[in-house]
Amino acid sequence: MTNSTSFADLIVVALASGLVGSVVTAFLVPPVQHYFWTRQRHAEICLALIQELTKLAGQFWVNFQITWHKPTSTIGRDNLIEMIEFNFAWNALGDQIRCLFNVRSWEACLPLFDMVQARLTNREPEVDAQLEKTDFSQTKEHALRALYTELALTGEQSFDGRVRRFANLTLRLAGRRAWARPKA
Repeated sequence: MTNSTSFADLIVVALASGLVGSVVTAFLVPPVQHYFWTRQRHAEICLALIQELTKLAGQFWVNFQITWHKPTSTIGRDNLIEMIEFNFAWNALGDQIRCLFNVRSWEACLPLFDMVQARLTNREPEVDAQLEKTDFSQTKEHALRALYTELALTGEQSFDGRVRRFANLTLRLAGRRAWARPKA
């Protein structure tokens, strides 16, 4: 008993597989592509917010040291307007971070936002005198670390086992290794 395949059977199989492949591609690829695109766009927006936080925190520290620590009546109109504009930008940044990052990351940023907001709204000299550079720097670093950790962009996360396995697999295909195997 011979099993022969005719030319027509081969054509039908080729057309059917082409049709199935096209339908799967047409209906499966767009949702997958959209999923990865939205995650990439979210990460880009979050990185821009982190950069804005770094910029505004630095701007606050410099301006606070120069003029904003003084009573409002002695600051001057231009500096007062600059402080009000900074306050609007700072509050808008806080709202964006609260909406785009998870609750744990926002709670890690909250001390920094409270520290800056207290200095902008409460013009009492005893409150202003309490702002130390080390406290401000540590609070800012803690907030930034939480935000970068959520986006998986810290150095500790790059040494995660899953990342190592993926990097080793990728480089093994190219004939190299990323990390040496740990000795048992």
